[in-house]
Formats: sequence, C-alpha cells, structure tokens
Amino acid sequence: MRGIFSLTALLGAFLLFLVEPMFARMVLPLLGGTPAVWNTCLVFYQLALLAGYLYAHTVGRRPLRQQVVLQAVLILVAAIVLPIAVRGGTPPPSSNPIGWIFGILLLSLGLPFVVLATTGPLLQRWYAALQPRATSTIYSLFAASNAGSFLALFGYPFVVEPLFTLRTQTLAWAAGYALYAAMLAWCGALSWRRVATVSVGGAVSRASASASARPDTASTGTRRSGDRSWQRRLRWLGLAALPSTLMMSVTTFISTDVASIPLLWVVPLALYLLTFIISFAERQYVNVRFLQWLLANAVVIVIGLVLTPLFWPPGQVVLHLACFFVIALACHTALAASRPPTESLTEFYLWMSCGGAVGGLFNALLAPSLFVNAFEYPLAAVAACFLLPAEPRLSSSHRSLVNRVAGLALTALPALLMAAAWWLVRHLDARVTNFLILGLPCLAAFALRRRPLRMGLSLALLVITGVFIRFDGDVLVHAERNFFGLQRVIVSGHEHVLISGTTNHGAQAIDPALACEPLTYYSRGGPVGQLLDALTADGTKTRFGVVGLGTASIAAYAKPDHSWTFFEINPAVERVARDPKYFTYLRDCAPQAQVVTGDARLMLASHPDASLDVLVLDAFSSDAIPVHLITREAFALYLRKLAPGGVIAVHITNRYLDLAPVVGATARGVGLVSAVQSH
Repeated sequence: MRGIFSLTALLGAFLLFLVEPMFARMVLPLLGGTPAVWNTCLVFYQLALLAGYLYAHTVGRRPLRQQVVLQAVLILVAAIVLPIAVRGGTPPPSSNPIGWIFGILLLSLGLPFVVLATTGPLLQRWYAALQPRATSTIYSLFAASNAGSFLALFGYPFVVEPLFTLRTQTLAWAAGYALYAAMLAWCGALSWRRVATVSVGGAVSRASASASARPDTASTGTRRSGDRSWQRRLRWLGLAALPSTLMMSVTTFISTDVASIPLLWVVPLALYLLTFIISFAERQYVNVRFLQWLLANAVVIVIGLVLTPLFWPPGQVVLHLACFFVIALACHTALAASRPPTESLTEFYLWMSCGGAVGGLFNALLAPSLFVNAFEYPLAAVAACFLLPAEPRLSSSHRSLVNRVAGLALTALPALLMAAAWWLVRHLDARVTNFLILGLPCLAAFALRRRPLRMGLSLALLVITGVFIRFDGDVLVHAERNFFGLQRVIVSGHEHVLISGTTNHGAQAIDPALACEPLTYYSRGGPVGQLLDALTADGTKTRFGVVGLGTASIAAYAKPDHSWTFFEINPAVERVARDPKYFTYLRDCAPQAQVVTGDARLMLASHPDASLDVLVLDAFSSDAIPVHLITREAFALYLRKLAPGGVIAVHITNRYLDLAPVVGATARGVGLVSAVQSH
C-alpha cells in the first residue's frame, strides 16, 4: 500500500515539475528570452502550490468519502484545459508584463497545476488514516514526491525537450495526467474500502494521541502556548522563504549571463528539491554541526562572489550553485527538524508553501522596485546567518560599555579593512588587490561566526561598502532596473557606455564632433562596418531592420535615403538611447529611424513580407542572444521579411557559448550560405 501511494505521489510531482519548464518554454519567445520570464512563472507556480495546499488543508478536515469525491470532481474539471496551450493573446508593449504572464498561466495551466499541488498533502492524509501507527513513515511520501520532481526537472532538458516538439510534449503530458487520475482514484478506492465512513480527522486524532504520548524530539513533547505556536509558524515561513528567494537570485545570475534555456533554469530548482529530499529523508545524512560550519562558509563566499569582479565565470557559477545548495540544505534541515505530528501535517505544508511564495514574490515583484542592484541575493544570504548557533550571552552585569563598544568595532572592522585596503593597494596587481580588498575583510567577517548577529551585520556592511568600491575609473551616471534586467550608463574615459547586466551594449563618444562615429562592436573596421559599406555602395539596399536597439550605434551608418527600423523589447533601453544626456545616435545620425517596442519575432511577424534588404540580429540578453531568435523557425520568418538578395547579420559575441556552429547549421538548414568574422 505504501508503494502505491508513493508511486502516485511521485507521478503527481513528476507531472507538476515537468510542466513548469515546458510551459515557460512556450512563453519565453513571447517576451524576448529574459530570465525574468522563468522567475515570474516560478512565482505563479509557488502561489498555485499554496492554493493547492490550502485546499488540501481545508478539505482534509472533511470525512474521507467527501475528500475522494471532491478530488475526483476537481480532476475532471481541470482536464477541460488539456492539452495545455498558451491562452491569452500576445503580451502588451510594457516594461512590466508580469500581470500578463500571470493571466495566461491562470487561463492555460492554473486548474491542472492546483490539482497536482494537492496530491502530496492529501495522499499523506489518506495514508495516515489507513496506517494510524505509521506516523514516522508519512513524510517518506513527501520524499517520494520530491524525487518525482527531481526526475522531471532533469528529464525535461536532457530527454523531453531535445527529442519532442512542444505539441508532442503537451499531448504526452495530457496522457500522463490521465494515468495520474487513474492512480489517484485507486488510492481513493483503497482508502474508501478500508475506513468506510470514518473521517480522516478522527483517525488522525487517534494516531496523534498515541504519538503525543511519546516525546517529540522536534517540539520537546509539550503543547506550546498560542504565542509559541505562532513563533514556530513564522519560523516555518522564514525557513521556507530564504531558499526560495536565493533560488531565484541564482537562476537570474546564471541565465542572464549565459542563456535563457531550460537546462540552466532547472539546475537551481533541482538543487532546491534535492535539499528537500535529503532533509526530509527517514534518516539523517548530514551532520548538523558540519552543516553549520559549511553554512558559515557559504554565506561568506556568496558575499565575496557578489563583490568580486567577474574573472573566472565557470568557476564562479559553480561556487554560486554550491553555496546556494548549502544554505538551502541548512534551511530545509532546520525546517524538517521542526515538523509537527501528523495532525498538523497539512498546516505545516501550508506554511511551508506560503514561505516559498513569500520568497518568490519578494524576489520577482518587490526587489526590482526596492533595489536598483540585485541586493536581494546578498540580503537573503546574510539572513541565513541567524541559523548559526550563537555562543552563550554574557549576563547583563558583565556586558559593560567597553564590551559593547568592542563588539561594535569588531562588527565594523571588515568594512573598514575593505575601505582601507582599497585606498592603499588599488593600483597593485589585480589578484593582489582582490585578495586584500575582498578576501581579508571576508575572512575577518567569517571569524565572527560564533556571533551570528555580528557576522550578519558585518557582511551587510561589506555589501554596502562594496557599492562605493570600484576597480576601474568608470563613473556611474544612470541606473534603471525593470522586468528585463538592469541597465546602467557609465562614463568610461571619453565615452558613455550602456551596460546591460554585465555586458557592453554600445558606447558613444562624449565629444560632439564624434557623435556619428560608431564604436565598440560597430566600428567601421569591424564586420558590421565592412558589411554595411559593401551593401550600400551601389545604393540598391536601403531598407534596414535591426533586432535590438542598445545605444543605436549602428544608426551611424544611416544615410538620408535609408529606412531604418529597430525592434526593441525593453522600453527602458529606448528611453536611454533617446536621452541626449547619454546617447544621440538616433537624434543625430538617423532621425528618420523608427523604434518598434515588443518581442522581435512577434513584431516582425506583422511586418510586411519582402520589406527589408538587411536584417541585423543584435538582441543580447545580457551576454547571450535569446535562443529563440536563432532557431530554424525564426530564420524562416526572417527570410519571408527579406527581399530577394537580402542579408541577415547575427551578432554572436558572448563569454560562454560558441554560437558560430549553431547559427551556421541553422543557415544551412534553411538553404543559406553563411560566413563568420571576428575583429
């Protein structure tokens, strides 16, 4: 019986977490491939999970027969929207399409997702009614569901996405949903026969009565007071919220600077689920003291990584993921240690899912409004310091003013070391300065780990001090953050430079005499300069389309008889490109140019066929172009918009991926000849 229930829980979780990257993959091309699409989807999934747990908590108090009937009706009603498809139209040209994403998720996926979210808590309720003495094994069903989630997350990028089209995926998922419905009905029938009309509430009460007679190692075997109970609930909330916001921060970091593809999305989520599997297993796999030591290291390393300039991207990505795993494992281990008896099982899951939703909402909705830089990441890491054990406090008679002043001095010492080191050694070798400016202060903060509050405050001061520490002579003159990421304008030498994420998106000379001189990737001696000089020499190619605006540096090649159309998904980029305080390429070089706001593939689809002579794909998503812009389907669209003899130019510069073979293979697949050049 335990095997049947475990398989059903595993299948439900497998379908639940398989549909997450699958549906996000459907929505991604509509919003330019930004990693915020995945984070917004995650927030919706967390809220839907909360709704499912709330339903399970409410319905779980009813007699078993009513639970089974209600669940059967809910499953049938949710099947109406199958197979899954994007319903809700095209996204609005807005800098914040979160509401639109929530709307299409609700219409397209909401009901089946909520149904699957109820599976774990309800199955554990039913199993508790069938096996009143099996209280210790109830949470193994939770581990089975996490195993199903883990399989789905890694199965999607490695098996499902490479082998099957989205249409096939949705049909197969609908078939899996039918199998899940049959297995859940089997579990319901078993429960129906075994307990007849006995309510689950009564069975659980008897089970919990026998359990409460034994000492409870998590709650010390005593019934807590009302205030103590609320303190425990808030602790559940916090322990669930921290890993959630950290997961989203790490996901944004990786997929912003590499590529928005499901493989990179699911790695942090899979690690997140793995920590649940380890924490809620029937036996303890990690020594608590060792985990606390790892936690102190992980928090300090995260702060160091946030402050350190990018120097070894692959290693830094691995370190970010490893530190996230340790912090999430520490939080979930503490969460598992405080789990209640079976009678409060659904309430525990409800508070846990509420914490996950709070963490997601903070990261996706509040943080971009509160912080220009991604401070939510180090803030969550610093908050994890409070999981560390503290040394016994001195009695009030021994806490003299001298001791308090000394404590404050020790707390501020790492930040003072950072500022002093930067002032004294900033002109030395980069490796030496990085260690002295960042390494020593982080080690000094780590030395305070026996005082978690001091260590947390010390690390927070380091982050604040780091905002004012620069390793170059650049000056920040503008910063703006929205759904599509962080855009900054800096003064570097004699140029204004637009930085999106960590990537140069164009520069312009401050000298008005050089206002129409293209710089960086677009210089006249580079591939773009050579191409446009050759194509415009005879005056036959006059219609240009550019996917990605940046600073509009390429507009420096415009001539009076040319027609230029830029396609830009981020309204903030257009505002910066048109602001004469920073950039004037559009105003001075191509005043006739048109800027179309929205995802390029959607906007191009409504553009007249054969209306362009040259199409330039220059749509960076920080350091990599959105993957959906270089597929065979995308190139077929581009060919329809090009006149005979037209040319497509693709900017493939990035730190991590060799896109030349990918673009070359796509070109061959649609019958084009391709060439690549570096400059």
